[in-house]
Amino acid sequence: MKRKLFSLLASVLPLALLWAQPGEGYYDDAEGKSGEALRTALYGIIHNHTNVGYDGLWDVYEDSDVKPDGTIWDMYSDIPGGTPPYVFYPGEGKCGNYKNEGDCYNREHSLPKSWFGDASPMVSDAFHIYPTDGKVNGMRSNYPFGEVASATFTSKNGSKLGRCDASLGYSGTVFEPIDEYKGDFARTYFYMSTCYKNVNFDQNSSGAAVFSGSQLKQWAVDMFLEWHRADPVSQKEIDRNNAVERWQHNRNPFIDYPELAEHIWGNLQDVPFTADGTVTPPEPDDFRALPATDVSETGFTANWTASTGATGYLLDVYTVQTTGEGVSEVLLESDFTGGLPDGWTADGFAQKQGGEESFRLASGSSDGEVSTTISLGGRAATLTVTAKQYNKDNSTLTLVVNGEESEAWTMTTSYADYTAELPAGASSIALSAQAGHRVYLASVRVETAGSRQEKVSADGYPMPVGDVLSHDVTGLAAGRTYYYVVTPQGNGAAPSDEVAVYTATTSAPSVSADAPAWYVAQGELHVAGLQGEPVQVFTLTGVPLYAVPAASGEVQIALPAPGMYLLRVGTWAGVVADR
Repeated sequence: MKRKLFSLLASVLPLALLWAQPGEGYYDDAEGKSGEALRTALYGIIHNHTNVGYDGLWDVYEDSDVKPDGTIWDMYSDIPGGTPPYVFYPGEGKCGNYKNEGDCYNREHSLPKSWFGDASPMVSDAFHIYPTDGKVNGMRSNYPFGEVASATFTSKNGSKLGRCDASLGYSGTVFEPIDEYKGDFARTYFYMSTCYKNVNFDQNSSGAAVFSGSQLKQWAVDMFLEWHRADPVSQKEIDRNNAVERWQHNRNPFIDYPELAEHIWGNLQDVPFTADGTVTPPEPDDFRALPATDVSETGFTANWTASTGATGYLLDVYTVQTTGEGVSEVLLESDFTGGLPDGWTADGFAQKQGGEESFRLASGSSDGEVSTTISLGGRAATLTVTAKQYNKDNSTLTLVVNGEESEAWTMTTSYADYTAELPAGASSIALSAQAGHRVYLASVRVETAGSRQEKVSADGYPMPVGDVLSHDVTGLAAGRTYYYVVTPQGNGAAPSDEVAVYTATTSAPSVSADAPAWYVAQGELHVAGLQGEPVQVFTLTGVPLYAVPAASGEVQIALPAPGMYLLRVGTWAGVVADR
């Protein structure tokens, strides 16, 4: 139901026809397509290529990855515009053993081969396997690419390893190349997601952090698009694209036509691609749903802005109901006694120990964390963690849900169960302990009662309301949360975001007979009709988010994320929702 609006790039990326040399008609099957249909068409063009073999990569590199000065072009050691700390020469210095940077170079799977089980032909596709320094390659290991918040290792050219900046949507360990080569790696991942769209790249926890099957997860899409835009295609990439084609007989389309990434994942997903570079973006459209007005016990006025070219509007008004109560379903059950379970990522000191108490978070000098992604399917769930403290440590086990701390449990000397309620929107969980406050972790279980949120439209809705910009909604029940969505007709525009409205009530939902009128729009909670009452907002776990001792008229409160919150106005309290 939610949608994101992206502004078009200020200028279209330079046309690839000026640089690269695909054969005539090479991209004909991609013409006129966009989104997933375009990705599928490109797959048909590039996936059936020659496999040069893993040993054959050394021969390819002498054609594809040699700098003008005759040295190997290693993106993990090169310093564009400067002097690299060390260099390698074609055919010389291949790994072998290494101890330090500069000892030797090897073949770096930029998309780690453990993510696809070392399978062919991915294991020897030169478009994603680059010659790089052995030491830096080893430090990168099979960690995802990302942006490092705090580095634990920095190479001599500035590439970094460390915990990911959580604002990207991922908090595990990542490897960050230097800015000058981020676009190269972004276009590599676009190629791999497209050329192997029938391959699962999520075959271990690191791969599952980036991919779902062959499709990039949203945080990775957002990051790689940012890298792609900030570091445009270089002459190095153009020359390498042409060289690899001589060996594999396919090309990286995202080097030939950088705008393809926008047509599949970015700003132009609804705009057909044309190989001549002609882009006809849709006219700017400020269409959106506006906050409701005239909210009463039985109705409200829905409002919206005009959508260019619309011949009318379809209005849907609905509630969200929970169904399926009492049907228990285990969504996640992970046993740590044998080591790190599949689907989990470890960071810091988090590893199996000898004996019965087998898995420990943190050491005397290092923090430890395990994390995983979850899908609750629109249902709330209960998390149960079985754990205990190490020896006589005064230990605390911290639970983080969707990047925010949710619980901090004080451990006991014997194994015990610790529980927390997960909201329906939970998508990631992490458990951590601090250095010197070690924790033994036995198991993690996520179970739901089987309840699921379902949309139930009000009587008569969805309803065509004509070419108007507001509509009076009547006949609703008092004291309930309703949502409305507006869809333009006749111009193919997408539906609006939903707007939440709470119909005022004179029968108390909790402790007061006077419920306030409230609604949520664009991430802000609006509480209206105030006459000097104190207003407070809490998370459902009781963490205070907002408080004002006396409010009059209307207040607007920015909510930190979609979800459910506790609103208290005077002596009234109730749950409000931003979906």
